[in-house]
Amino acid sequence: MMPSDTTSLPEPLLPFRRRPPTLVLPTDPSEEELLQFWTLSSQDKEEVYKCRGEAPRRRFAVQLCTLRTYGRFLPKAVAAPVAITNYLARQLDLPLVLFGEVPERLATETDQLQRIRLYLGWQPFDEAARGRFIQWLTQRATDDVLPGDLLARAEDILRHWRIVLPAPSTLEELIASVTVRVQDDIYTRAVLYLPAALQQAIDDLLHVPSGERTSMLFQLKEYPPEASPAVILRYIERYHFLHDLRVETRDLSSISPPLVRYFAEMTKRYDVRALRRFPPAKRYTLTACFLVEVHKTILDHIVALHDQLLTKKMREAKNAFEKHYRQVRRQSRRGWTWPHDREHMWEVISPHLSR
Repeated sequence: MMPSDTTSLPEPLLPFRRRPPTLVLPTDPSEEELLQFWTLSSQDKEEVYKCRGEAPRRRFAVQLCTLRTYGRFLPKAVAAPVAITNYLARQLDLPLVLFGEVPERLATETDQLQRIRLYLGWQPFDEAARGRFIQWLTQRATDDVLPGDLLARAEDILRHWRIVLPAPSTLEELIASVTVRVQDDIYTRAVLYLPAALQQAIDDLLHVPSGERTSMLFQLKEYPPEASPAVILRYIERYHFLHDLRVETRDLSSISPPLVRYFAEMTKRYDVRALRRFPPAKRYTLTACFLVEVHKTILDHIVALHDQLLTKKMREAKNAFEKHYRQVRRQSRRGWTWPHDREHMWEVISPHLSR
């Protein structure tokens, strides 16, 4: 049964994959990882020894290396892996532990984190840092940087600025809010270059015709089925449909090519009911980007379908010839003479080529 495109999908598309809300350290780090990320310098050790007590010193060393490596602290109630804690304890000549340690006093932990920030020259993610980060993020989102790439770049820039990274969930929510605002601005600018006739055609695409199960937009999203003459004719009709809309001449210069492709992929994830609920600027811009991109690929589909059909017919003709040839050989071995000329062989093959 053919799927229907009138069932609403959930709101997509986070620009990144959700990650755990807290920092997770490796439980079984390799020797190379321990040497590279968890080795203390003599100056580090001097700073650690300022702490009173064995457990606070081990915890201070863990948090110092964690900030330097990951750009954020291990949450206060989360214990560090035993392998990491004991590797640091050996460098500090402290007793080893059998189980993960958590700080006994959160106030002491807060004081330690402040000391570590000052020692390494890092700043907290306060209002000033947040404003600077949002300004940078807005510029990157307006340029060619796709939402899926913003998270990694955001963490890199915060580490470069020596600003303690907030929790991953906080960072993702902030990136999502800025991305949505920037994209809304792009929709508003782009729709100004889309003529009223195209906007009306897009509205028609988002409705299921009477007697049909799917809209034309849904049909344009479909991946080509097995090649056949009927399928090729159907795709040629779709190409002429897009050509009549003159989508190849539409001005999308206000949107960078990577974002055009990104918006086209977004449109594939929405059904027509969800698209109709969008504000007009967003609805027309997303669908126009999809039409421009699908116009580029539909000719490739037609050529690929034609090649598949020719390959299929040649294979069928070859199989028919070989089957008939085996029959003739069996007959000749029984004393029959070869009664078949070229015209007769063509009569055997031609039905397979003319289908």
